[in-house]
Amino acid sequence: MKPRKLLFWCHLIAGCTAGIVILIMSISGVLLAFERQIIAWSGERYKVAPRPAGSQSPSIEMIEKLVDVSTPPSPSITIRASATAPVELSFGRDRTVFVDPTTGKMLTQQSKGIRVFFATVERIHRALGGELRQSLGRNITGVCNLLFFFLVVSGFYLWFPKKYSRQYFRPGLWFEKGLKARARYLNWHKVIGFWSAIPLFIIVLTGIIMSYSWATNLLYRVTGTQPPPQQAELRNAGAQDRSARGAHKESRSRHRNSSPDVKSLDVLLAVVERTVPGWKSITFRLPARGDESITFSVDEGTGGQPQKRHQFTLSRTSGEVKREEGFATYNLGRKLRTIARFLHTGEILGIGGQIIAAIASFGASLLVFTGLALAIRRLVGLYRRKAAANRIVKNSGELQTSNR
Repeated sequence: MKPRKLLFWCHLIAGCTAGIVILIMSISGVLLAFERQIIAWSGERYKVAPRPAGSQSPSIEMIEKLVDVSTPPSPSITIRASATAPVELSFGRDRTVFVDPTTGKMLTQQSKGIRVFFATVERIHRALGGELRQSLGRNITGVCNLLFFFLVVSGFYLWFPKKYSRQYFRPGLWFEKGLKARARYLNWHKVIGFWSAIPLFIIVLTGIIMSYSWATNLLYRVTGTQPPPQQAELRNAGAQDRSARGAHKESRSRHRNSSPDVKSLDVLLAVVERTVPGWKSITFRLPARGDESITFSVDEGTGGQPQKRHQFTLSRTSGEVKREEGFATYNLGRKLRTIARFLHTGEILGIGGQIIAAIASFGASLLVFTGLALAIRRLVGLYRRKAAANRIVKNSGELQTSNR
C-alpha cells in the first residue's frame, strides 16, 4: 500500500473513531466562544447613580459592612471603571450579586441560569459532562483531541492533489455548485478543511497542552524553564498550609486587638489605581482582620488577555506594594502556557480572535458531518461491491453446475 493511501485510511479510521466526540467539542466550543461577553451583557442593565467627578472607583466601605469574611464562602469583589457600574460580589460561578456601593442596596442577583448553562456546556466540552479534573469523559476528550490533531495535520497533507495544476487545486479552494451528494460532501470537506486548517491547528494544539500535564511540562522544558508543580503536590502543599494556619489561628485571634492600625481598603485601592491608570476592572477578596496583606487583580483588557492583567500584593499597614506579578514577570514557559489558555478561545486577540475561533469550531463540526457522510457512503459502496461480487461468483457456480 502506498504511503498516501495508508495515510488516507489512518485519517478515515481516526475520523470515524473520534468523530462524534469532536462534533460535541466543536458545537460546545461555538456556544462557549462569547461566554464572557454574554455574561457581561446580562449584567449591563444594572446601573447605579454616576460617581462624582474626580472619583475613579466606588467606595467599598459599605461593601465591608455587607460581607462577613468569617462566614465562608467569602465572595470575590469586582469593581469596574465605568462610573455607573455596580460592585459585583461573586460567589463562585453560579451566583453574582450586584450592589450599589453608595447605598449598600442589593440591586439583584444575576440570572443563575446563564452561568449554570455555560458551566454545563464547559463540562460537556472538556469532559463530556463529567468532572473537569479526573473522569472518564476527561480522558476520552483528551484522546480525541490527539486524534483531532492528527486529522488536522494529515488532512492538510491529503488536501494537496496528486497533480499540481489549477484544475486540480480549484475544487479544494472554493465551493462549487451543481454537484451530486458524494462530490458535494467532498468539495465541502476540502474547502472547509483548507480555510480552517490554521485556526484549528492552533485550537487543537493548545487544547492538548491544557489536557495533558506532559504536554505542559514539555512546553516548559523546551523553553528551558522549570515545569510547575503537579496537582498532587499542590494539594499536599495546600493541606500543610491549612494545617499551619489552623495552628496559628488561636494565637492570631489573641493578638488581633493589639495588631497595628491598618489602612482602609479605599486607600489601598487608590494606590492600585494610581499604579495602573488604564485599569478596566479590579478584583479582590476582603481580608480577615489579622491578615497583613491584600492582593488585587487588575485587568486593563477584556478579561481574556493575560498580557493586560496584573496582580499587586499590598501591605495593609504601610500601603506599599510588597509584590507585583504579571505577564511580563513570568518566565517563558509560563508565558506560553498562559497564551495557550487564551489562544484556545481566541480571547487573547480580542473579539476578532473569538470570532475566528467560533467560525473554526463551527467549521470543525461541518468537517465531522461531511467526513462521516463520506465514510458511510464509502462503506456502503464497499458492501454493495462485495455483495455484487458474491452474486457473480454464486451465479457463476450455479451456471457451471447446470452445464454439467
